[in-house]
Amino acid sequence: MDVFKFAFETLIVGLLALPWLLILIDLIAPGSLTNGHENGSALLSSVPESIRQPVGSVLLFAVIYLVGSAVSPLARDTLDDDDLAIFGKKPPTESGIRQEIYCEHRTWLPGTGQWLPQDRSYRAPLCSDQDPAASTEVFRAQEAAILLEGDLQSQRTRQLHEQIVVLQGAVFSCLLCSLLCVLGWGAAKWPRSIRSGIAPVLILGFSAYSFYQHITRSPQGFRFDDPPLMEFVLGLTGLVGAWIVLHPPKARRFGTWALVAVLLGLIAFGGWWWSQITYDEHVIHSFAALTGGKHPDAQNEKTR
Repeated sequence: MDVFKFAFETLIVGLLALPWLLILIDLIAPGSLTNGHENGSALLSSVPESIRQPVGSVLLFAVIYLVGSAVSPLARDTLDDDDLAIFGKKPPTESGIRQEIYCEHRTWLPGTGQWLPQDRSYRAPLCSDQDPAASTEVFRAQEAAILLEGDLQSQRTRQLHEQIVVLQGAVFSCLLCSLLCVLGWGAAKWPRSIRSGIAPVLILGFSAYSFYQHITRSPQGFRFDDPPLMEFVLGLTGLVGAWIVLHPPKARRFGTWALVAVLLGLIAFGGWWWSQITYDEHVIHSFAALTGGKHPDAQNEKTR
């Protein structure tokens, strides 16, 4: 049980990714799920019956943990990618939300002699017209200070962080599930038709445009510390769409699945948005309470 507690959010993200993974496998290699199940059962049958269930559980745990570990950074990058803009409008991102919250909390608390955040060393350029990297550096330092206080003081912080990781994974999985279902619906409705190729072309075009924006926004061009993960995922999704246009799947309820995935994704996105606000404010307030939040100017006024 301790293992599950340690990797709880990773396992949940891995479980949430299974639906779109199964759809992906079925689109690329129809019938492989049934054959794979039969082959897997035959493989486990060669294991002694006394340890067959534990071996199966360990293999399942390893697969889900591996998927969750891979999806978690992809989901976080997707929800914090400045290149994800539609018609010039950028959706809420982790850095953008945090930047606005810091700018909002750059106020003096009347009657307390305290600032949020704490002092000038943690009051970097935080307003929305500047680079969000400054507020991110401030936040990471404050977050680390809280987590170093021990389990009792940081328990609430860890719980909120786990909630954000799970919701990020849910949004990412719903996005991929809806895209794959739309691609499958078009390929099944118009087999080998130009109309079925519209969605893959749009996805590949958007991926190429975002990749161009990703490279050109930095003076150094491509940077190894800022990989284009979101663009990579969209590009692979578009290639999968091109594949199934040439190899149409069997007609399924792709439209219904896509609608359900979109609705669940919107709910998860709203939950992540508010959870991100709650988490950032919690870190700011906890750090202020931890350090006393004394502003240097207030201390200088008392000594005069």
